[in-house]
Amino acid sequence: MAAPTVTTDAARATDPAVAKAMKTLTAQWYNAVVAGCGLDPDTFQLAQGAEQIGSTSEELWNTLDALPPGSLTHQWNESRLDLLSAHYGDIVNNLVPERSGDFRRIMADDYPRWMDYLHGDPPPKMPDGGILQLFHDWAQVNMAPDDAQAAYTAWQQVAQGTVPAAVGLWVAAGGQGATKAYDRTIAELEDALRPGAPGKTVVLDSTTTSKSVDHTWASGEVGGVLEFFAGEASEHWDKYTKAVSAAGVRIDAEFERVVSFPAGPLSKASTNPDLEGYKPWFHGPALSLAYKENNYDVWERKAPSWDDEFGPEGVMRYFVTELVVVSGVTVTTTSATTFTEKEREEVRASAAYGFFPFFEGEHEGGWKHQFSFSDSGALTVKSTVDVGVPILLGANVTSVARQFG
Repeated sequence: MAAPTVTTDAARATDPAVAKAMKTLTAQWYNAVVAGCGLDPDTFQLAQGAEQIGSTSEELWNTLDALPPGSLTHQWNESRLDLLSAHYGDIVNNLVPERSGDFRRIMADDYPRWMDYLHGDPPPKMPDGGILQLFHDWAQVNMAPDDAQAAYTAWQQVAQGTVPAAVGLWVAAGGQGATKAYDRTIAELEDALRPGAPGKTVVLDSTTTSKSVDHTWASGEVGGVLEFFAGEASEHWDKYTKAVSAAGVRIDAEFERVVSFPAGPLSKASTNPDLEGYKPWFHGPALSLAYKENNYDVWERKAPSWDDEFGPEGVMRYFVTELVVVSGVTVTTTSATTFTEKEREEVRASAAYGFFPFFEGEHEGGWKHQFSFSDSGALTVKSTVDVGVPILLGANVTSVARQFG
Protein backbone atom coordinates (compact mmCIF):
# COMPACT_ATOMS: atom_id res chain seq x y z
CA MET A 1 0.00 0.00 0.00
CA ALA A 2 1.60 3.28 -1.07
CA ALA A 3 1.46 5.99 1.52
CA PRO A 4 0.09 9.37 0.47
CA THR A 5 2.25 12.46 0.51
CA VAL A 6 2.28 13.89 4.01
CA THR A 7 1.77 17.63 3.96
CA THR A 8 2.09 20.39 6.51
CA ASP A 9 -0.57 21.50 8.96
CA ALA A 10 -1.18 24.63 6.90
CA ALA A 11 -2.49 22.38 4.14
CA ARG A 12 -4.11 19.75 6.35
CA ALA A 13 -5.59 21.16 9.53
CA THR A 14 -9.25 22.19 9.24
CA ASP A 15 -9.51 23.16 12.89
CA PRO A 16 -7.08 25.48 14.74
CA ALA A 17 -7.42 23.22 17.78
CA VAL A 18 -5.88 20.37 15.79
CA ALA A 19 -2.84 22.42 14.80
CA LYS A 20 -2.40 23.56 18.39
CA ALA A 21 -2.71 20.03 19.76
CA MET A 22 -0.20 18.66 17.25
CA LYS A 23 2.28 21.46 17.91
CA THR A 24 2.12 20.56 21.58
CA LEU A 25 2.55 16.85 20.90
CA THR A 26 5.43 17.53 18.49
CA ALA A 27 7.16 19.68 21.11
CA GLN A 28 6.76 16.85 23.62
CA TRP A 29 8.16 14.32 21.15
CA TYR A 30 11.11 16.64 20.53
CA ASN A 31 11.82 16.84 24.26
CA ALA A 32 11.42 13.08 24.66
CA VAL A 33 13.87 12.35 21.82
CA VAL A 34 16.42 14.86 23.14
CA ALA A 35 16.20 13.37 26.65
CA GLY A 36 16.15 9.71 25.59
CA CYS A 37 18.96 9.96 23.04
CA GLY A 38 21.16 12.39 24.95
CA LEU A 39 20.98 15.10 22.28
CA ASP A 40 21.65 18.83 22.60
CA PRO A 41 18.64 21.18 22.30
CA ASP A 42 21.09 23.91 21.28
CA THR A 43 21.72 22.12 17.98
CA PHE A 44 19.23 19.27 17.39
CA GLN A 45 16.53 19.48 14.71
CA LEU A 46 13.88 16.74 14.59
CA ALA A 47 13.01 15.03 11.33
CA GLN A 48 9.25 14.85 10.79
CA GLY A 49 8.36 11.47 9.43
CA ALA A 50 10.45 8.35 8.85
CA GLU A 51 12.89 9.88 6.41
CA GLN A 52 14.74 7.19 4.48
CA ILE A 53 18.36 8.09 3.83
CA GLY A 54 18.72 5.61 1.01
CA SER A 55 21.44 3.15 0.09
CA THR A 56 23.93 5.27 -1.86
CA SER A 57 26.41 7.97 -0.94
CA GLU A 58 24.71 10.43 -3.27
CA GLU A 59 21.41 9.96 -1.42
CA LEU A 60 23.24 10.48 1.86
CA TRP A 61 24.85 13.66 0.52
CA ASN A 62 21.50 15.00 -0.63
CA THR A 63 20.27 14.69 2.96
CA LEU A 64 23.37 16.43 4.32
CA ASP A 65 23.07 19.13 1.66
CA ALA A 66 19.54 20.14 2.66
CA LEU A 67 19.45 23.60 4.26
CA PRO A 68 17.39 23.46 7.45
CA PRO A 69 14.81 26.12 8.33
CA GLY A 70 14.91 27.98 11.64
CA SER A 71 12.57 25.47 13.22
CA LEU A 72 12.88 22.54 15.63
CA THR A 73 11.35 20.28 12.99
CA HIS A 74 12.09 19.71 9.32
CA GLN A 75 10.72 17.58 6.51
CA TRP A 76 13.46 16.40 4.18
CA ASN A 77 11.02 16.39 1.26
CA GLU A 78 12.98 16.72 -1.99
CA SER A 79 10.31 18.88 -3.63
CA ARG A 80 10.84 21.53 -0.95
CA LEU A 81 14.58 21.38 -0.35
CA ASP A 82 16.97 24.28 -0.62
CA LEU A 83 20.46 22.86 -1.09
CA LEU A 84 23.63 24.21 0.45
CA SER A 85 25.65 23.40 -2.66
CA ALA A 86 23.30 25.29 -5.00
CA HIS A 87 23.21 28.42 -2.85
CA TYR A 88 26.94 28.26 -2.18
CA GLY A 89 27.56 28.15 -5.94
CA ASP A 90 25.31 31.18 -6.47
CA ILE A 91 27.17 33.07 -3.75
CA VAL A 92 30.78 32.44 -4.81
CA ASN A 93 29.90 33.27 -8.40
CA ASN A 94 28.41 36.56 -7.23
CA LEU A 95 31.46 37.80 -5.31
CA VAL A 96 33.92 40.40 -6.56
CA PRO A 97 37.43 38.93 -6.75
CA GLU A 98 39.90 40.68 -4.47
CA ARG A 99 42.25 43.19 -6.15
CA SER A 100 40.23 42.93 -9.35
CA GLY A 101 40.14 46.66 -10.20
CA ASP A 102 43.16 46.63 -12.53
CA PHE A 103 42.00 43.39 -14.10
CA ARG A 104 38.54 44.79 -14.88
CA ARG A 105 40.01 48.03 -16.26
CA ILE A 106 42.32 46.12 -18.61
CA MET A 107 39.61 43.68 -19.66
CA ALA A 108 37.09 46.48 -20.38
CA ASP A 109 34.33 45.06 -22.61
CA ASP A 110 35.97 41.62 -22.56
CA TYR A 111 35.23 41.22 -18.84
CA PRO A 112 31.51 40.32 -19.24
CA ARG A 113 32.42 37.82 -21.96
CA TRP A 114 34.99 36.17 -19.69
CA MET A 115 32.47 35.97 -16.84
CA ASP A 116 29.81 34.49 -19.14
CA TYR A 117 32.31 31.86 -20.24
CA LEU A 118 33.44 31.11 -16.69
CA HIS A 119 29.91 30.72 -15.37
CA GLY A 120 28.42 29.03 -18.42
CA ASP A 121 26.13 26.00 -18.36
CA PRO A 122 27.85 23.63 -18.61
CA PRO A 123 30.93 25.27 -17.14
CA PRO A 124 34.24 25.01 -18.99
CA LYS A 125 36.45 22.04 -18.27
CA MET A 126 39.15 23.07 -15.80
CA PRO A 127 42.69 22.35 -17.12
CA ASP A 128 45.45 20.95 -14.94
CA GLY A 129 46.80 24.46 -14.45
CA GLY A 130 43.61 25.59 -12.75
CA ILE A 131 41.72 28.83 -13.25
CA LEU A 132 44.83 30.79 -14.22
CA GLN A 133 45.52 28.39 -17.08
CA LEU A 134 41.83 28.48 -18.02
CA PHE A 135 41.96 32.28 -18.36
CA HIS A 136 45.22 32.16 -20.31
CA ASP A 137 43.75 29.73 -22.84
CA TRP A 138 40.55 31.76 -23.18
CA ALA A 139 42.37 35.09 -23.54
CA GLN A 140 44.64 33.73 -26.27
CA VAL A 141 41.59 33.00 -28.40
CA ASN A 142 39.27 35.87 -27.47
CA MET A 143 41.52 38.94 -26.91
CA ALA A 144 44.12 40.92 -28.78
CA PRO A 145 47.61 39.60 -27.91
CA ASP A 146 48.81 42.72 -26.06
CA ASP A 147 45.54 43.00 -24.09
CA ALA A 148 45.60 39.28 -23.33
CA GLN A 149 49.11 39.47 -21.88
CA ALA A 150 48.29 42.53 -19.75
CA ALA A 151 45.08 40.95 -18.51
CA TYR A 152 46.88 37.69 -17.73
CA THR A 153 49.46 39.56 -15.64
CA ALA A 154 46.67 41.30 -13.73
CA TRP A 155 44.75 38.04 -13.31
CA GLN A 156 47.86 36.43 -11.80
CA GLN A 157 47.46 38.83 -8.89
CA VAL A 158 43.71 38.30 -8.65
CA ALA A 159 43.89 34.50 -8.92
CA GLN A 160 45.74 34.25 -5.62
CA GLY A 161 42.69 35.51 -3.77
CA THR A 162 39.88 33.70 -1.98
CA VAL A 163 37.16 34.24 -4.57
CA PRO A 164 39.02 32.87 -7.62
CA ALA A 165 40.13 29.87 -5.54
CA ALA A 166 36.49 29.15 -4.69
CA VAL A 167 35.28 29.68 -8.25
CA GLY A 168 38.07 27.47 -9.55
CA LEU A 169 37.03 24.59 -7.29
CA TRP A 170 33.39 25.10 -8.20
CA VAL A 171 34.02 25.04 -11.94
CA ALA A 172 36.37 22.05 -11.67
CA ALA A 173 33.68 20.14 -9.78
CA GLY A 174 31.18 20.68 -12.59
CA GLY A 175 29.30 23.78 -11.46
CA GLN A 176 25.57 23.82 -10.85
CA GLY A 177 23.80 20.55 -11.52
CA ALA A 178 26.80 18.30 -10.96
CA THR A 179 26.85 15.99 -7.94
CA LYS A 180 28.48 17.67 -4.96
CA ALA A 181 30.16 15.18 -2.67
CA TYR A 182 30.54 15.29 1.10
CA ASP A 183 33.51 13.92 3.02
CA ARG A 184 31.72 10.83 4.40
CA THR A 185 30.10 7.94 2.51
CA ILE A 186 27.18 5.56 2.94
CA ALA A 187 29.66 2.75 3.66
CA GLU A 188 30.95 4.71 6.65
CA LEU A 189 27.41 5.29 7.92
CA GLU A 190 26.59 1.60 7.56
CA ASP A 191 29.78 0.74 9.44
CA ALA A 192 28.82 3.13 12.25
CA LEU A 193 25.44 1.37 12.55
CA ARG A 194 26.91 -2.13 12.88
CA PRO A 195 26.56 -4.15 16.10
CA GLY A 196 28.11 -2.28 18.96
CA ALA A 197 26.41 1.01 18.23
CA PRO A 198 24.50 2.13 21.34
CA GLY A 199 20.75 1.75 21.65
CA LYS A 200 18.35 4.28 23.16
CA THR A 201 14.86 4.39 24.65
CA VAL A 202 12.47 7.29 24.15
CA VAL A 203 9.26 7.68 26.16
CA LEU A 204 6.57 10.28 25.56
CA ASP A 205 3.64 10.58 27.94
CA SER A 206 1.45 13.46 26.84
CA THR A 207 0.22 13.96 30.40
CA THR A 208 3.70 14.41 31.91
CA THR A 209 6.34 15.09 29.22
CA SER A 210 7.38 18.73 29.08
CA LYS A 211 5.86 20.75 26.27
CA SER A 212 8.18 23.75 26.68
CA VAL A 213 10.74 24.25 23.91
CA ASP A 214 11.61 27.86 24.63
CA HIS A 215 15.07 26.74 25.77
CA THR A 216 16.01 25.34 22.36
CA TRP A 217 18.10 26.84 19.56
CA ALA A 218 14.99 27.71 17.52
CA SER A 219 13.34 29.48 20.48
CA GLY A 220 10.33 27.22 20.42
CA GLU A 221 9.52 27.50 16.71
CA VAL A 222 7.79 24.26 15.62
CA GLY A 223 7.07 24.13 11.90
CA GLY A 224 5.50 21.66 9.49
CA VAL A 225 3.22 20.11 12.12
CA LEU A 226 1.07 17.20 10.94
CA GLU A 227 -2.18 15.67 12.02
CA PHE A 228 -1.98 12.53 14.12
CA PHE A 229 -3.03 10.31 11.22
CA ALA A 230 -1.55 10.56 7.73
CA GLY A 231 -4.79 9.53 6.06
CA GLU A 232 -7.10 11.79 4.10
CA ALA A 233 -7.16 15.34 5.46
CA SER A 234 -10.65 16.34 6.51
CA GLU A 235 -12.78 17.30 9.49
CA HIS A 236 -13.39 13.56 9.86
CA TRP A 237 -9.75 12.93 10.82
CA ASP A 238 -9.55 16.18 12.79
CA LYS A 239 -12.11 14.62 15.10
CA TYR A 240 -9.89 11.64 15.78
CA THR A 241 -6.80 13.80 16.24
CA LYS A 242 -8.59 15.90 18.85
CA ALA A 243 -9.97 12.80 20.55
CA VAL A 244 -6.55 11.12 20.74
CA SER A 245 -4.91 14.32 22.00
CA ALA A 246 -7.58 14.95 24.63
CA ALA A 247 -7.48 11.39 26.00
CA GLY A 248 -3.69 11.32 26.17
CA VAL A 249 -1.02 9.47 24.21
CA ARG A 250 1.92 7.37 25.30
CA ILE A 251 4.73 6.49 22.91
CA ASP A 252 7.45 3.99 23.85
CA ALA A 253 10.21 3.87 21.24
CA GLU A 254 13.19 1.52 21.23
CA PHE A 255 16.08 2.32 18.87
CA GLU A 256 18.51 -0.61 18.70
CA ARG A 257 21.27 1.56 17.25
CA VAL A 258 21.70 5.32 17.32
CA VAL A 259 24.62 7.25 15.83
CA SER A 260 25.49 10.90 15.34
CA PHE A 261 27.23 11.02 11.97
CA PRO A 262 29.29 14.17 11.27
CA ALA A 263 30.05 15.12 7.69
CA GLY A 264 30.86 18.24 5.72
CA PRO A 265 31.11 19.48 2.13
CA LEU A 266 34.09 18.06 0.26
CA SER A 267 36.73 20.80 0.49
CA LYS A 268 39.90 18.89 -0.39
CA ALA A 269 40.87 15.76 -2.26
CA SER A 270 40.10 12.61 -0.27
CA THR A 271 42.12 9.42 0.10
CA ASN A 272 38.87 7.44 0.52
CA PRO A 273 38.62 5.20 -2.59
CA ASP A 274 34.82 5.60 -2.52
CA LEU A 275 35.31 9.32 -3.13
CA GLU A 276 37.63 8.81 -6.08
CA GLY A 277 36.20 10.68 -9.03
CA TYR A 278 34.48 13.33 -6.88
CA LYS A 279 36.24 16.67 -6.84
CA PRO A 280 36.31 19.13 -3.94
CA TRP A 281 33.93 22.03 -4.44
CA PHE A 282 33.64 23.91 -1.13
CA HIS A 283 35.97 26.69 0.03
CA GLY A 284 35.11 27.84 3.54
CA PRO A 285 37.10 31.12 3.42
CA ALA A 286 34.92 32.31 0.51
CA LEU A 287 31.71 31.72 2.46
CA SER A 288 33.24 33.45 5.47
CA LEU A 289 34.16 36.45 3.30
CA ALA A 290 30.64 36.56 1.85
CA TYR A 291 29.01 36.45 5.27
CA LYS A 292 31.24 39.04 6.93
CA GLU A 293 31.13 41.59 4.10
CA ASN A 294 27.62 42.86 3.40
CA ASN A 295 28.66 45.48 0.85
CA TYR A 296 29.15 46.04 -2.87
CA ASP A 297 32.93 45.93 -2.54
CA VAL A 298 32.54 42.16 -2.10
CA TRP A 299 29.09 41.42 -3.57
CA GLU A 300 28.17 42.06 -7.20
CA ARG A 301 25.12 44.30 -7.71
CA LYS A 302 22.89 41.43 -8.78
CA ALA A 303 20.94 38.57 -7.26
CA PRO A 304 21.41 36.84 -4.95
CA SER A 305 22.08 39.53 -2.37
CA TRP A 306 23.48 39.19 1.13
CA ASP A 307 19.95 39.51 2.53
CA ASP A 308 18.67 36.77 0.19
CA GLU A 309 21.16 34.33 1.65
CA PHE A 310 21.97 35.49 5.19
CA GLY A 311 19.29 38.00 6.16
CA PRO A 312 16.39 37.39 8.60
CA GLU A 313 14.52 35.43 5.91
CA GLY A 314 17.60 34.12 4.13
CA VAL A 315 17.95 30.45 3.21
CA MET A 316 21.59 30.10 4.26
CA ARG A 317 21.20 30.98 7.95
CA TYR A 318 21.66 27.36 9.08
CA PHE A 319 23.21 24.18 7.74
CA VAL A 320 23.62 20.55 8.79
CA THR A 321 26.78 19.40 10.55
CA GLU A 322 25.67 15.92 11.71
CA LEU A 323 22.91 13.45 10.97
CA VAL A 324 21.30 11.55 13.84
CA VAL A 325 20.45 8.13 12.43
CA VAL A 326 18.70 5.14 13.99
CA SER A 327 18.35 1.51 12.93
CA GLY A 328 16.11 -1.21 14.32
CA VAL A 329 13.01 0.56 15.59
CA THR A 330 10.10 -0.61 17.74
CA VAL A 331 7.43 1.96 18.59
CA THR A 332 4.38 1.23 20.73
CA THR A 333 1.71 3.92 20.62
CA THR A 334 -1.20 3.81 23.05
CA SER A 335 -4.18 6.12 23.37
CA ALA A 336 -6.93 5.94 25.98
CA THR A 337 -9.43 7.19 23.44
CA THR A 338 -12.37 4.82 23.06
CA PHE A 339 -13.50 3.97 19.56
CA THR A 340 -16.72 2.33 18.42
CA GLU A 341 -16.57 -0.73 16.20
CA LYS A 342 -17.09 1.42 13.10
CA GLU A 343 -14.50 3.95 14.19
CA ARG A 344 -11.96 1.22 14.85
CA GLU A 345 -12.04 0.19 11.19
CA GLU A 346 -11.78 3.79 10.07
CA VAL A 347 -8.83 4.45 12.36
CA ARG A 348 -7.16 1.20 11.31
CA ALA A 349 -7.55 2.18 7.66
CA SER A 350 -6.08 5.65 8.23
CA ALA A 351 -3.28 4.42 10.51
CA ALA A 352 -2.18 1.99 7.81
CA TYR A 353 -1.03 5.07 5.86
CA GLY A 354 1.08 6.21 8.80
CA PHE A 355 0.66 8.17 11.99
CA PHE A 356 2.56 10.32 14.48
CA PRO A 357 5.52 10.54 14.95
CA PHE A 358 6.99 8.68 11.93
CA PHE A 359 4.05 8.81 9.47
CA GLU A 360 5.27 5.80 7.51
CA GLY A 361 2.64 3.57 5.92
CA GLU A 362 2.32 -0.17 6.27
CA HIS A 363 5.21 -1.88 4.43
CA GLU A 364 6.65 1.47 3.33
CA GLY A 365 10.38 1.54 4.04
CA GLY A 366 10.12 -1.83 5.80
CA TRP A 367 7.61 -0.64 8.43
CA LYS A 368 5.05 -3.06 9.89
CA HIS A 369 2.06 -2.04 12.03
CA GLN A 370 0.11 -4.30 14.41
CA PHE A 371 -3.21 -2.90 15.69
CA SER A 372 -5.16 -3.89 18.76
CA PHE A 373 -8.09 -2.46 20.71
CA SER A 374 -9.00 -3.10 24.31
CA ASP A 375 -12.51 -4.17 25.29
CA SER A 376 -13.33 -0.50 25.83
CA GLY A 377 -11.95 0.46 22.41
CA ALA A 378 -8.59 1.97 23.45
CA LEU A 379 -6.04 1.85 20.62
CA THR A 380 -2.56 0.31 20.72
CA VAL A 381 -0.30 0.14 17.67
CA LYS A 382 3.07 -1.60 17.61
CA SER A 383 5.26 -0.46 14.73
CA THR A 384 8.59 -2.00 13.76
CA VAL A 385 11.30 -1.67 11.16
CA ASP A 386 14.23 -4.09 11.10
CA VAL A 387 17.89 -3.37 11.71
CA GLY A 388 19.62 -2.50 8.47
CA VAL A 389 17.28 0.29 7.38
CA PRO A 390 18.88 3.63 8.33
CA ILE A 391 16.24 6.14 9.41
CA LEU A 392 16.91 9.83 9.84
CA LEU A 393 15.82 10.84 13.34
CA GLY A 394 17.08 14.38 12.88
CA ALA A 395 20.19 16.47 12.48
CA ASN A 396 22.49 18.71 14.41
CA VAL A 397 22.61 22.15 12.83
CA THR A 398 24.69 25.26 13.27
CA SER A 399 24.24 28.84 12.18
CA VAL A 400 26.35 30.47 9.51
CA ALA A 401 27.04 33.21 12.07
CA ARG A 402 28.56 30.71 14.50
CA GLN A 403 30.57 28.85 11.89
CA PHE A 404 31.72 31.68 9.62
CA GLY A 405 30.95 34.91 11.45
